[in-house]
Amino acid sequence: MKTLALVLMIACGSAALAQENAQDHAAHAATLSTDSPNPMKMQDRMQEMRSLMKKLDETKDPEEHDRILQQHLKAMHEQMDDMKRMGGMMDCHDAGSSKMDMMMDMMGQMLHREDAKAAHH
Repeated sequence: MKTLALVLMIACGSAALAQENAQDHAAHAATLSTDSPNPMKMQDRMQEMRSLMKKLDETKDPEEHDRILQQHLKAMHEQMDDMKRMGGMMDCHDAGSSKMDMMMDMMGQMLHREDAKAAHH
């Protein structure tokens, strides 16, 4: 049920992002500050999260399994926080992968996490 709520929340957020127009992008660009999230760091974090999911699939040790799940959850929270702070800038400046791509990837990882938890316990 948590997964369904997360999927719906991400879908609603994605729909809102799709409605931004050029004026919104200009406003975002004008409000950038030095503490804005680094798109390259976000890309690296996505790769780290994918790597953690691969390790999760490969481990048989229950303690290692739980440790990896905790690391992945922490990385997902950091990624979502950066995405919220970033607003529409990634879509505006095409920093590699769009926010929508990242959100879809994270949704897939959440489903993977739920499957891994269910199989493990």
